[in-house]
Amino acid sequence: MTLHPVTTYHHDSGGNPRDIPDLTYENFREFHAEHYHPTNATFMTFGNIAPERIQERFEERVLSEFKKGHQISPKDEKRLASREEHIFHYPNQEDAECYVHISVLLDRITEMDRYLEASLVFSYLTDHAGSPLTKWLDEHPSVISPSPLMGIDDSGREIRITLGAVVANREDAESVANDLEVFIKGL
Repeated sequence: MTLHPVTTYHHDSGGNPRDIPDLTYENFREFHAEHYHPTNATFMTFGNIAPERIQERFEERVLSEFKKGHQISPKDEKRLASREEHIFHYPNQEDAECYVHISVLLDRITEMDRYLEASLVFSYLTDHAGSPLTKWLDEHPSVISPSPLMGIDDSGREIRITLGAVVANREDAESVANDLEVFIKGL
């Protein structure tokens, strides 16, 4: 949520959940007709087929069934100039454990070289007990374990990488976040 202050990825649903009760069937149909249209789709192919033939098939089998739609050009997410800290509380307030995460937006998901780089770096950092980040988290006195929420998210328009820890006491969360940031910058 906080990593995406501008784009629709701010809301997991693609819109403001508070507005859902006011959504009418007609609103839903209008939104769907505008945003879920072949002109806003990406067609991916492979094989040794001439691009002209592929485009003809798309036109014949799909695009000819629709009238010209409004092309949507989503904006890139605003990049933060410095680290922002956000604290979210979960229902179990009695538990002393908490999660600490650092998330970073990388390039668009279509930049496959950057995605491959991010995947390799993440794998290098976390794949096993001897990996630098996993080892560091295992040895940190305030950390219980690596966070199960760590990973690379490629489900949005831009690649997001999240690193983090399960921290034994909430009082230690800020110092673990600072230590984690120092560790990451030192790589």
